Amino acid sequence: MPDISMCNDYSCPKFDKCYRAQAKPSEYRQAYFASSPRSVDGCEYFSPLEKTDENSSRHRNKPSTRQDPPSRN
Repeated sequence: MPDISMCNDYSCPKFDKCYRAQAKPSEYRQAYFASSPRSVDGCEYFSPLEKTDENSSRHRNKPSTRQDPPSRN
């Protein structure tokens, strides 16, 4: 459970790499930014992910945008 304000700015270019966007929220109570914390200069609250763990991301159930190469049969 992250003890931080989390971010829902899906249009942020660093959304997939930011802990505030990708951490799994508390199931009981979780704080979120009321509006995007980004500014023209970037985001002072950006917190890089140390390790990408597909099982811990709160977006793990979203469809992947990855496209696998066609299989050769």
